[in-house]
Amino acid sequence: MRIGEAVERVSDSWWPIPSAGALIAVALAATLLSLDNVVQPAPAIAFRGDAGEARQLLSTITSAMLSFIGLVFSVSIIVFTLVSGQLSPRVLRTFMRDRWSQSTLAVFVGTFVLALIAFWAVRGSAGEATSFVPGLTITAVFLLVATCVGMFVHFVHHITQEIRAVTVISRISVETTAAIERRYPQPAGPSDGVQWRPSGDADHTFTADDTGVLANVRTAALVRLAERHRVVLELVPQVGDFVVEDDPLVRQHGPGDLPPGEVRDALAMDSERSYRRDVAFGIRKLLDIAERALSPGVNDPTTAIQSIDRIHAILYRLAGRKLDVGVHRGDDDAPRLVETVPSWDDYLALACDELRHWGAASPRVHERLRAMLTHLATASPTHRHAPLRRQLEALTARAETDLPDVEQRAVDDATVPSRRTADRGSSQPS
Repeated sequence: MRIGEAVERVSDSWWPIPSAGALIAVALAATLLSLDNVVQPAPAIAFRGDAGEARQLLSTITSAMLSFIGLVFSVSIIVFTLVSGQLSPRVLRTFMRDRWSQSTLAVFVGTFVLALIAFWAVRGSAGEATSFVPGLTITAVFLLVATCVGMFVHFVHHITQEIRAVTVISRISVETTAAIERRYPQPAGPSDGVQWRPSGDADHTFTADDTGVLANVRTAALVRLAERHRVVLELVPQVGDFVVEDDPLVRQHGPGDLPPGEVRDALAMDSERSYRRDVAFGIRKLLDIAERALSPGVNDPTTAIQSIDRIHAILYRLAGRKLDVGVHRGDDDAPRLVETVPSWDDYLALACDELRHWGAASPRVHERLRAMLTHLATASPTHRHAPLRRQLEALTARAETDLPDVEQRAVDDATVPSRRTADRGSSQPS
């Protein structure tokens, strides 16, 4: 596993920040205990009790912190299960990256560790001349306990906000927007280029040595490798595709003895798609939430509309970006790596086809999809209008099949701005 992939996995995990809190507490304890040994007499802010009182106080604090840690952990697990069941299992990694929950647990763990070390450092008993009470350390523990109380109150508020559907949808949208900025940094041109493919049969094919999802591709490493051996590499699966062991991964065009290990090391396989480079995965998560909300068992069209709103914003951003980014050139300006990337038509089909199917009986979904497609037609370049027209025609045909005439007219009126204005004017009292 490469360093970048390891860092990505660590950043998506829940344990690093709480573990860092424990390590910081150990370092803080060493510093404070050194000060307690050096600073004599103890300053006025330091704990003034004897050894027995110190042990009793620290024992109470360690027990309370252990209970708090268990409570925060239990609440987090319940929230993970609740959101995964009600919205989509794909949003679980979004919650795993919640820094406030991790920070709260880190402060609790750090307080527990500091109190435990301070308890161990107390020596002697009340009245003994050789007794040692780390006053500054105990004072720091007391201040951290007060901080924990405040953070726990905010944690309860924060977690109730995080489980709201609109918050989850918004976070997915932000992640997907960031992926668009990384994947498609250039503005759209006057036309989409033809995706160039190398001609002729491949001289060699590198196959997968494991089963999983192609989560990421280190394009720069593959380009350098292909340029060094004067060949063209063709990536067979797209980012986000499931690959079975021994399936073709990379085709080599041109003679050359490329090391298989370097080729495979540039391809990151995982059990799940990654949100960092796979824009379609962000749309997929929003679709999962919308489709579950439209199911008869849930029947929550408002949540579905909120997901469609964010899909609209994502497609609007994609409409203004250059999407034909599948040809990667070396320093000599020759094509060195070719990959298949989703087109504008692919993104539209992903966003609309399933919603049109599962929202067939919902006038609100028809209305929102038509408004989205109409707006995108005004905001996208001319050469991208044909897929939008096809989606509008498919939506109209579905409405004629599944919606009664009265609901069809309501959808038509709601998506025409002039009619909306006229309706608002006629509804005003004279």
